[in-house]
Amino acid sequence: MNGLERFINFYRYSVLNGESGVTDVVLTGDFPYLDLIKNQLAERTNLPIHELSTEEPMGNHFLPLYGLTLKNKKSTLKQKKGEGK
Repeated sequence: MNGLERFINFYRYSVLNGESGVTDVVLTGDFPYLDLIKNQLAERTNLPIHELSTEEPMGNHFLPLYGLTLKNKKSTLKQKKGEGK
């Protein structure tokens, strides 16, 4: 957990110059204690924690790619909201 918190802080302050940061955490995999990790993350961060699930069955090796498509959809939605101002 400490490593993840360090990564989140590094990303916020070094990569994004403190202007933005990690907004969500998405968990996936077949780790037997995934629920425990989810609960610990929820206690230690102020970020929404999501478990990645798909409507159609797919192998775990495809889930990172699926997660990237969700990131792209979220970015597109933010841009569209900004256009309406």
